[in-house]
Amino acid sequence: MKKKLNAPLLAGGLILLLLVSIIVMPGIYTKYNPYGTETLKSYQDDSGNFKFMTPPFAPDERHKLGTDEMGRDVISLIVYGARLTIGISLVVVFFRFSISLLIGITAAFGNPLAQGSIRLSNIIFNFVPPLIICLIILKIRFFESLPKELSFWMFVFMLTLVGWSRVAEVVQSRSEDILRQDFIRSEISIGKNRGMIALTNVVPHLAAEITVMAFMEIAVVLGLLMQLGAFMVFIGNMRIVENSDHGVIVSKPMSFEPEWAAMMGASKTYLRSAPWLVFSPAVAFFISILGFNMFGEGLRKALQAQNSKFMTSVNKYVKPAIAGISILILITVVSQISTAVVVLESPEVVPPGNVVRQGDETAAQWLEERMKMLGLKPLKEAYQHKYEFAPYWMTESSELAIGENISLSLGEDYIIAGYGDGSYSGDLYDGRMLDVIGFESPDLRSGQVLLLDGSHYRVSMIEAYIEHIQYDNNLSAVIVLMPNLIGYESLGTFHVNYPVAFVKSEMDLEIEDEIKTKSKVTLNLSCFGIEGKGINVLGMLEGQEDKANDEAIIIGVEYNYESNNQQAGLISVLELMEAFSKINDQLERRVIFAFWDGKYNSSGYGVQAYMKHPLYQPKDTAAYIDISAQGHKGQVVYDDSHAPHTRFYGWSLTQRAQKIGDSVGLKMMSDLTEVRPDIYSRGPSSIHVQLRPSENESENSVDVEAFAGFIYDLILGGGY
Repeated sequence: MKKKLNAPLLAGGLILLLLVSIIVMPGIYTKYNPYGTETLKSYQDDSGNFKFMTPPFAPDERHKLGTDEMGRDVISLIVYGARLTIGISLVVVFFRFSISLLIGITAAFGNPLAQGSIRLSNIIFNFVPPLIICLIILKIRFFESLPKELSFWMFVFMLTLVGWSRVAEVVQSRSEDILRQDFIRSEISIGKNRGMIALTNVVPHLAAEITVMAFMEIAVVLGLLMQLGAFMVFIGNMRIVENSDHGVIVSKPMSFEPEWAAMMGASKTYLRSAPWLVFSPAVAFFISILGFNMFGEGLRKALQAQNSKFMTSVNKYVKPAIAGISILILITVVSQISTAVVVLESPEVVPPGNVVRQGDETAAQWLEERMKMLGLKPLKEAYQHKYEFAPYWMTESSELAIGENISLSLGEDYIIAGYGDGSYSGDLYDGRMLDVIGFESPDLRSGQVLLLDGSHYRVSMIEAYIEHIQYDNNLSAVIVLMPNLIGYESLGTFHVNYPVAFVKSEMDLEIEDEIKTKSKVTLNLSCFGIEGKGINVLGMLEGQEDKANDEAIIIGVEYNYESNNQQAGLISVLELMEAFSKINDQLERRVIFAFWDGKYNSSGYGVQAYMKHPLYQPKDTAAYIDISAQGHKGQVVYDDSHAPHTRFYGWSLTQRAQKIGDSVGLKMMSDLTEVRPDIYSRGPSSIHVQLRPSENESENSVDVEAFAGFIYDLILGGGY
């Protein structure tokens, strides 16, 4: 007799094989980053009018299933969402069956506690549907606001809780049937205890039926996830303020993570205007549920077939099958909670010389050669991009003494703001009460040092006053008492004929006696000039030739340094550049490395020059990561104040940073943006990461290699 084809088993197996390939090799099915956003499109209509379009964008040649409301490719969300959606279903089923086997078999042996727990749970969950219980609990605001990892485990807990007793009841019933068999009496007669009977007799006889049930149960869990998604309950639920008129905040639920239930819930309002947003995840759920049900039904039919050897095969391979499934579940769990940080190897070389100052052509050429060696491509047909700015002076060494007993420390007590070169001295003249705004001229003798109070004036006003009086008086030098020195540059940008020093205002108490006695001030300066020319060096890794799109991330660092201790930031980015170049053929997005010139002068800073004339389209820039270091060892400081929820890729990096930050003693701060400029004042996220000396010995301290490894893992693990 001709053997009948088991169509459900074959069809279900093909669907499951497709799901496995999507989960394991998502890059085959899509080239887009599920976190990448496209927030605006522009075009000219037939009349020549310039038009703008906002997402969601309808399906086209570029996005076959369109985009969601944030401009994310729907196919990439479906493909990458399979890992999380199917993954949580596997984990839930694993825990359901683990609990059900233990309690169900125990109940079959007559344990009253196990029997009572199964009976009570079934009464509760038959009276109140599992969907309602999950909605009541998971809709609590505290659980809605949990981050992805905690939200994942909360869903596992709830979905396991509402479903284990139904499986346990089946296990109990089947186990009782097995325990009534004659061979069990034989096992008891030879002295086997209940534990051994359960492991060697009951479980193997349950294996085939449990295997069938497991596939059916995965379909049940997927169905429950889909229903929860329809009620806007999903993993990683977050809320974005949509309207705050009249003080009433209207928030919109949204999931940052690619997940099918989240796609359904967050897109309900687009059912008429963008139906592809709802139907795409719905079809994914339907096909997956159909696949697991058909495969389970096919297994059941195979087991019930007359003279079937399938039972023997299942029992023979049940242990390897369980081991394989356990490994898949372990991989799924680890992918959700992994916090490992890579430690990169330090490059053997840095730009030549102990000092690299602004406009250093040798250093710029060295960086260009390094990029060529690692396979980076130039931007706008060149690696080096020159720009101009106003010339300035910098201090090589300085000594400031007031009277015979007070010597101030450069950088800590004072900075040089206007330059000369040589030795300057003169009696101190107290001009703190002068009318700076009215350009009141001081009544001083030639060669004196003028003392001003700058606490009530802007620096520009002080500068204008000093430039004005230089033509009326032959000053030796000017000292300005300032509230603090943060934010003021130690640069010679004042166009005057004598040096200008900014001194901390709290020093006035120490020098009060010297002011009264008009003590002698001595200022020794050794300076060097910086020509008004800077050189930014940029190179790009283009990623996979056939898959990489226009979206890019920019990693920026300053390459000027005055000592070996200031090379740490540069070294970390050189490490990153080398590490990323080794996986260039695996990258699905572009990575741009930017080495900025002119760290000491905001007007001549390379970032400012780039902002005026971007070499890469801002709309295609996913994020800018600014890297700096104040030494070769310290604490990692992270500023995400310019990466809000509305800038999704940057926000994903902040979530990843918090996740892996404990290993490097990460400290979240918001003061870096005060001294670190943003590459874009608006548009892509700007994120600042700094290696800062630890404030105390108890804080975790890492070296440059671990610092670079943290950034490497931050980018790759953040969905890039």
